[in-house]
Amino acid sequence: MSAFRSFHWRWYDSFSRPPPFPICALAHVDGRRYVSRDRLMPGCLAVRCDAALTPHPVDHVHTLTTLGGLSIAGPGGASTGLAPRRRALALLALAASSAKEGISRDRAMGLLWPELDVGSARNNLKQTVFAIRHTLGVDVFDRAASNIRLDPVVVTVDLHQYEHALAAGAHEDAAGDYAGPFLDGFFLPNLREFDRWVERVRQRLELGYARALETLAVKARLRGEVWAAVHWYRRLVEHDPVSTSSVLGLISTLAAASEPLAALECFHRHAKMLRDEFDAEPDPKVQLAAERVRQSLSYRAREAAKSIASHGDTDVPSLPTLFVEPPRSARRNSGPITLPMRQRRPDAEP
Repeated sequence: MSAFRSFHWRWYDSFSRPPPFPICALAHVDGRRYVSRDRLMPGCLAVRCDAALTPHPVDHVHTLTTLGGLSIAGPGGASTGLAPRRRALALLALAASSAKEGISRDRAMGLLWPELDVGSARNNLKQTVFAIRHTLGVDVFDRAASNIRLDPVVVTVDLHQYEHALAAGAHEDAAGDYAGPFLDGFFLPNLREFDRWVERVRQRLELGYARALETLAVKARLRGEVWAAVHWYRRLVEHDPVSTSSVLGLISTLAAASEPLAALECFHRHAKMLRDEFDAEPDPKVQLAAERVRQSLSYRAREAAKSIASHGDTDVPSLPTLFVEPPRSARRNSGPITLPMRQRRPDAEP
């Protein structure tokens, strides 16, 4: 910390007055890299005091995956030994649920050890934190925080990247960061309150993902990029095939892209799924949109028939026919077929 303090003062002395912007201080002292705590503030200015300094704050960065599953990987994607420790992974997920505040110790004890008294639950929490530090070989928790909070310098979380993209309005980045439901496939037996917490977080993240896809589809449609809108609407329907607004948007966009058959196919799949799984019918708005697509197809067929009738004198060469079977009516009215009788040889016996 003394190196940090001297570095800050030496950097400030180069200005006649305090700079009017946030500061992101990087220092390279004794072969180790140091980064100030405010380095993650948006709009920061990174100041390098060493020409050989790289922008990465530490050499050992772990990656915590919470979307589409729950796992933690070491530097370079190396596997760790935390996979069998289910409660340790759950504690990391609880700490990662809030990038700024983390989770209080009492809340973590109530979710992971509800059957124990306060003293036993606190002891289990300390042992779990120690096991995480010992297994990973690095302290992933922020010791300066009062709550259980992950240190962003040591561990990166896909959930934080996804939520930051949503907050910044980068909907395409958010759609790319969303790899699946929150803690998909992860389960702890006999922890109902933990399951309820996971379900609440999962619904919140899924709603943000659906809104991001819908925003991308609507903006593409307003820009006139119909096929881009079809792409985003298809992803939205895959995410939530029951949603009326999603299916309605896809049907109308496919119709605008001159793909009425694809629009009707989407409607039939939606109607079949509702009947098979929920014994229900599609929303009247969706049925009306599908009926309009059918009417447009009928109108196009009538117009095509009129166009062909108006060019009736067009000479179409006929192809040679090798065999033409008579119609059924001709065969039915022609009567029985009489075959000639074979003549008997003279020398044949009667």
